[in-house]
Formats: sequence, C-alpha cells, structure tokens
Amino acid sequence: MGTSLQDQVAVVSGGGQGLGRALAQGLASEGAAVTVTAHNAELVQETVAMIKDSGGQALALPADITDSDAVNRVVEATEKNFGSVDILINNAAVGGPSGPVWKQDVENWRRTLEINVFGQFLITRTVMQGMVERRRGRIINLASGADHLKDGFVGFSAYAASQAALCRLTENLAVEARELGISVFAISLGVVRSEMLDRTVEATVAELASGRVERLPESAKPFQRPIQLCLLMASGRADSLSGTILSVRDDIAELIGRGDEINERDFDRLRLNALET
Repeated sequence: MGTSLQDQVAVVSGGGQGLGRALAQGLASEGAAVTVTAHNAELVQETVAMIKDSGGQALALPADITDSDAVNRVVEATEKNFGSVDILINNAAVGGPSGPVWKQDVENWRRTLEINVFGQFLITRTVMQGMVERRRGRIINLASGADHLKDGFVGFSAYAASQAALCRLTENLAVEARELGISVFAISLGVVRSEMLDRTVEATVAELASGRVERLPESAKPFQRPIQLCLLMASGRADSLSGTILSVRDDIAELIGRGDEINERDFDRLRLNALET
C-alpha cells in the first residue's frame, strides 16, 4: 500500500468501537504506536487489547474530549509513553437528536455541537501545539457528507451543522498551518456501517418520514475504504491536498496528480455558489 507508518505516533479519538476501532487497528498494523481515546473506558481497553494481541503498540486513555484537562492528560501521557504525536484522527462524534428544529431539546442539540465541534477543536488545538513546534504533523477529520447535501440533512440539524463546522475548521486549519509542515484533511464518509448508524435508525424511525431513515443501512459501506484513505493521508502521500474535503468515492491518485489545479480552482471545499448578476 505504501503507507508504512513505522516510528509514527498516532492519536485516535472515538476509538472504542466501530470505525474508530478499525482505524486504530489499521494504523497499528502499519507500524504506528497508537493512543486510543473515547468516553467508554471498557471499550477503549478492548480496542487496545486487540491491537496488542496482533503485535501492535497501543495505549488506552479514556477521556471526554470536551474536557480540556482530560485532553491535556491524553496528549501528555502519549508523549511520555510513545513520543511526539505525528498523526491525529478526529473520529469522535454523536448523531445528536432527530426531528424538526422547533421540537429539539436545547441541551441535547448543544451537546451535539459541543462533542462534534468543540471537542474536535480542543484535542486538535492541544496536539497542534507540539506539531507547530516540530513543524510537522497530519490531522484527519472524519466527516459524513451531511454538511453539503443538496437538500440538507432534514431532521438532523445539530449533526448537519456540526459537520459543516468541522469541514470549515479543516479549511481554516490547513491555511493557518500551510507554512508549518502540517497537513489537515476532512474525509466525507457518507453512510458507513457503525453503531452510530444503528442508534440513529432506531431512535428516529418514529420521528421522521417512514422508509427514508430505514433505508440508510442499505446504502451503508464497510470500513475498508475509509481506513485506506486515512492511512494514505497519514502517510504523507496526499499532503498536496491539505485543506480539501475528500470523499470515499474519490480516486485519490487522480486528485493527487491534479493537486495544483484543485488548489488553484478551489475544488472540494465549502463555498457559496452565488448567482452572477
């Protein structure tokens, strides 16, 4: 694959199960030492045990990524055990409440943005301080595509808003870090087979139009493609695409070859398509 990460140190948030667990395992299989963090301590320990059983290096550090002290402890413990962080994968997220905006529980809506945006910002800010000092690093933000669906993501306003914010944060970070040797990416996953998907379907079939939500699992994709993309981003081979919102459907080799054109013409970014008058 050409994505060897030998001697690299990675942190994966939301690594207790599902895609986050698979990503942590994939990084470790390519030689990276991986810190796994998530809110559920038992699941984090399970992920790390799986990696170690396969001969990899991993550290379990359960944490709430919206807690600045907890995030500091994760980064400090990672540096103490493995060394400086080279790769950050922001995978932690919640699906949030469903239903029309005017029926939303205020605290549930706020908490979704707190986890999906503020939490990602907080761990990124903490990790980036070391990356800036060393002038190297790669950050991969996992989004869903809910940020740019043509007709919106009806019924999931908190989640959609958080995904748009995460993608815009990716673009800002990429520009700010452009001359510092740090690359930042967002990967639009689409619908993947995950515990979040199962919980979303179960919790929303009574709230939303019958049939629409239930069909989501039919279009869900396995983890293989997102893992391949994350490993490619982590390897440095796609650094020319820093700041772009990549899709699991993209031919990354072609995009890398057209990196100058993509950057010059502002492709694969959130932009307002205004009517010319």
